Amino acid sequence: MGAPRFVGTGGTASILARMEGQWDDFDRGRIEGMRLSRDRVRWHVERLWSLPLAERQQVPGLPVDRADVILPGVAIYEAVMERFGIGELRVSTRGLRFAAVL
Repeated sequence: MGAPRFVGTGGTASILARMEGQWDDFDRGRIEGMRLSRDRVRWHVERLWSLPLAERQQVPGLPVDRADVILPGVAIYEAVMERFGIGELRVSTRGLRFAAVL
């Protein structure tokens, strides 16, 4: 059995992938399976925290109505990755009912 994978599901992970790809639309085919390194997740956290709300609302891939609540979710992914030495986040557009720790 291989090493465990860190898989992010739900809205925050999908939005993180959309921001990484700078995609304004939700396209399951592009988002599913995207991988973000811990450094890229950290970069997104730093960038988002540095922007006032009005500027976060202009970030490609970040829906306007999520610009005010995206910060804690992305910061949680970063903190978990840092704490457990996880190098990569895989994004899934599916919910937890489709998978667990792989």
